Amino acid sequence: MSYAQKKSVNLSIDAELVTKAKDLGLNLSRISAEAIAEAVRREAARKWQEENAEAIEAYNARIDAEGTWHASLPGWWNPDAPV
Repeated sequence: MSYAQKKSVNLSIDAELVTKAKDLGLNLSRISAEAIAEAVRREAARKWQEENAEAIEAYNARIDAEGTWHASLPGWWNPDAPV
């Protein structure tokens, strides 16, 4: 984790869970920050996929119809290509 500027926030977390975490010596701030960072990464990826779905679909359709540029080239990666 980086040394980014920190901001104090208030979170409502189940009291028993907080007690158990503290008893285990867990750092709630670090765990919370890591969980939020992961949620942000996942949501950003989901949003990017949603925003780019049309372009991805068009690209995949083109590849399905035309193949890749190297599909007809002979080589170890394509043993069925004409020599």
